[in-house]
Amino acid sequence: MDRHFTYRALTGDGIVQAGDMTAKSESEVLNKIRSLGHTPIKVQEKAQPTRKVSVSLSRHKVKLGDLKVFCKQLETMLNAGMSLHGSLDILSEQSDSKQLRAILKEVNIAIQKGASLSEAMSRFPDTFPELMISLTEAGEKSGRLDQVMGRLAIQYEREAKVKNKMRNAMIYPAVLGIVTVFALAVIMVFVVPTFVDIFESNDVPLPFITKVVIALSKFISQYWWLILSLVLCAVIAIRAYYKTPSGRRYFDKKKMTFFLIKKSIVRINAALFTRTLSTLLSAGVPLIDSLVSAGATTSNMIIVDTMEDITANLRKGGTMSKLLEESKLFPSMMTSMIAVGEESGSLDEMLMKTADFYDEELEDAMQKLVASIEPVMIIIMGVLIGFLVAAVMLPIFGMSSTVQ
Repeated sequence: MDRHFTYRALTGDGIVQAGDMTAKSESEVLNKIRSLGHTPIKVQEKAQPTRKVSVSLSRHKVKLGDLKVFCKQLETMLNAGMSLHGSLDILSEQSDSKQLRAILKEVNIAIQKGASLSEAMSRFPDTFPELMISLTEAGEKSGRLDQVMGRLAIQYEREAKVKNKMRNAMIYPAVLGIVTVFALAVIMVFVVPTFVDIFESNDVPLPFITKVVIALSKFISQYWWLILSLVLCAVIAIRAYYKTPSGRRYFDKKKMTFFLIKKSIVRINAALFTRTLSTLLSAGVPLIDSLVSAGATTSNMIIVDTMEDITANLRKGGTMSKLLEESKLFPSMMTSMIAVGEESGSLDEMLMKTADFYDEELEDAMQKLVASIEPVMIIIMGVLIGFLVAAVMLPIFGMSSTVQ
């Protein structure tokens, strides 16, 4: 006889997806999810029907800043002795995010009908991350929902800082790249044709590199629309491939192995993973249930896949520090700290100290990332522009020699 299950899974493009599935057993559900190219996070038998919500709400993402404010405000209200229903009622009217206000109203309605907060949140997987749902469920079971909300507020604040630092670190290289492309385009389309007329009117013999530059200039001037079309198609194709499970894994692996950014990416992943795992464990979430959720915060499918393998090996009696060390995805210092935490029985505290360490290292990692990319960009720009200048100046020197 078929049974009804609810599930949460990580898609190939890193989005947590929730849904219902009919199967004869939990293992059959897991196999179906994997056959879709997803990574299963949680599967449980469906106890009661859920209230249907609009697609526009259930698929809408909310900024980390809005989630941080929501968690902090909910913590304050629960600490003050307000009921969960009353707190959500107020927050659904006062939140700065219009979409979050609408979703909180739906969550509050579900709670009034008998659902728990975590169950109500799970109906909006694109709004409430898996981490938040898991921690909320643990807080409900332990009676420490207010403390969990406080931890979540800190977690999202730190996570937002990490992502902002990553974004800010890439601004300068991106601007430098755009300026380089623009400068080369101006030279090829407007400057080179001017010199071509001068060279032709004076019958100046042209070196090979000058002929190459002139040919490229004519091609760009005549077929700029084709070049733009090809670039646009390439961008669309790469984005489409990136959204597939295999594409996401390919690019995530390249990010972790590319020599210029490898060390910085490893440190960033270590900071996100250890802090999230510490938050989950300190809230009472079992280690087995925490690893995939912690891995998902890195937005790296290679790490998520590894966490799934490590979870399976932990069930067989392995140790987390040893399995993480064998994965070679994290710094050796991190795995050593985790080993100490396992031996002393204070794993969550050791993870938090490790996260604090890598948070401090993060600024240095970002500076090193920019410092490693900047000279490469400048060298490439210098070589390209130097090549164009040489191609133009060599015939001019030839003209001068002829005149003399």
